[in-house]
Amino acid sequence: MEYELAMSDREGISVGKQRERTSSCGNAVRRVASPSDSLTEMLAFVRTRDQPHVSRTHRVTNLNLLAKLIRETTPNDESEIEQIVYSVRWSLCSRIQEVRAGGLRVLRYLLSSELAYDVFCAYHMSILVVRCLDTSSQHETERVQALRLMRQVLHVAPNKFPRSFAASLVSLVTQYSRSHDALIWASAGTLCELAVLSPLLAAQCGVMKALLRTLLTCQVARMSEAIIHTLLFLVNDPGTRKFVHHDLDIEIVMSPITDLHYQHEAIDVDVRAGLEDKETQIEASKVALTAMLKCWAGLIYLSQSGVIRTVLEMLPLADPTVQKGLLEVFFDVFQIRLPEWTECFIQVLRSVEASRSPHDWTLGEGWVAEEGKYLLPPRITSRTNLVACYLSMLLFTLINCGLPKAFTELYERSYASLEQQRVAVRATVLIGELIHFSSSYIPVELSHIAHCVPDLIASATQFSNHARRSLASQVISCLDRIHQLKKHSAKPSSLFLDLIFKQVVWHLCIMCLSCDPIPSGWILQANWT
Repeated sequence: MEYELAMSDREGISVGKQRERTSSCGNAVRRVASPSDSLTEMLAFVRTRDQPHVSRTHRVTNLNLLAKLIRETTPNDESEIEQIVYSVRWSLCSRIQEVRAGGLRVLRYLLSSELAYDVFCAYHMSILVVRCLDTSSQHETERVQALRLMRQVLHVAPNKFPRSFAASLVSLVTQYSRSHDALIWASAGTLCELAVLSPLLAAQCGVMKALLRTLLTCQVARMSEAIIHTLLFLVNDPGTRKFVHHDLDIEIVMSPITDLHYQHEAIDVDVRAGLEDKETQIEASKVALTAMLKCWAGLIYLSQSGVIRTVLEMLPLADPTVQKGLLEVFFDVFQIRLPEWTECFIQVLRSVEASRSPHDWTLGEGWVAEEGKYLLPPRITSRTNLVACYLSMLLFTLINCGLPKAFTELYERSYASLEQQRVAVRATVLIGELIHFSSSYIPVELSHIAHCVPDLIASATQFSNHARRSLASQVISCLDRIHQLKKHSAKPSSLFLDLIFKQVVWHLCIMCLSCDPIPSGWILQANWT
């Protein structure tokens, strides 16, 4: 019977239809089995235990045909669903990995409604599914099918998600090892969905803590951002804000930056592997801090917990690797071009020149149109720039948390080694850009970021330490040079756009001589050029 069903499926004959065939020996007419009869025979074969005379391929093929039949017919009768669940339960107890994976696949297609899920829970199938997930990493097919079944349950009935599923996913995510199990990040994504759809169950099973600890070992930036935005989504809602404790949880993510002697795991004998883990943890903290500083919920969350002040206080004391990472975070958040990693002030000033655009537009990336949008001022001057408003609030928060003092102490400590001098050069470009930004968007009575200049002047006039005096003098001259460069307007880098600008100015002069009305957009462009 199984061979006949397999041949009919290969020839494109639908299992759910009845057809009449004429036998070759006469005019007798026989009928192909109906879907209910086919289902009954398949389930009878599925209920058989592992026997030597039944091949593995035979059992897997029968389960695949059963999954296809369920996908096409979608059973809705409770008794029929109970019969399927009871029969497939024997497959999950098989010693063959492929048979267990086939049974999980059948259950995933069956769970398309809450009725089917209730029958699934009545037979306590969650225990067998957890058993399939909590097995050796060599059984990848079985574990993937178990995880896909859990995700199906989460989509069908998120409020009835079994606690055993959540606990098994938490244990899988938290057991980080150097083998880098590929299923860890898929399980972390499932936990993110669980935290959004059922936050109470996620809090009871320790999902928030597991996700925060996963951030320190995550090497994928997009995965780190997904975890951070999941937690910020919970923080942003007053009903779920209580599930994330800002006094305790947030320090887990920022510990590689704020703790000089932080170690996520036990001390390893292999020093090189320990250094690689430390760099991974610092990179994960950078991604998390960047994602949190780019949204209102993250900014308010960091301000209330005092993490911003702690990070700025640790900036002068940290090692050059951490200092370089924090500066890269600020460059990314404020949308400033990252300068070269060098100790020469003249080379980094090239990144501040207004004539150099931060993008290299090609023909496939918008070319002249995108460059024109970047260079020209907006035609609508009455509309509020929301991005500038947020960056202004962020800069004002950093200033109140001690940003000028942190940069002053950074300069005072950065003359000892070559790496620290490179950090000071990059910090000089950042502070020059922030001074220019604060003078444009922050009121004068609230802009205190330029207060670090008097401290630099005091260091420049200190004759007791020649290295510190020389570095402070170079920083002051570099800041003055940045201020002079910011006075010049940006120029187009492409000759075609430059020619368009010149033609606009020429047409504007002709209109002025002929006393014709001038469009307002042209006046803005003429003032800009």
